[in-house]
Amino acid sequence: ICPNQEHLVTNIILDGELLTHNLKNTGHNEVWLKNEMKKQKAGKISDVFLGTLDRNGKLIIYKRNKKKDKEDNYTV
Repeated sequence: ICPNQEHLVTNIILDGELLTHNLKNTGHNEVWLKNEMKKQKAGKISDVFLGTLDRNGKLIIYKRNKKKDKEDNYTV
């Protein structure tokens, strides 16, 4: 089975840590990422639970919850 390529994403932020190698492989850099995060009012990288980039270049940010909740670690 060959997955549809347009649905694949690349993780570029995981648990508040930038995955530099993955970001570089997308052809983008930290300046671009910070500008995109600013557009989405995402705060700092450390505020992000998961950041993904789809094949169309769309950045999706899942922020960390401020309060500790054992069942849900992120918000959209």
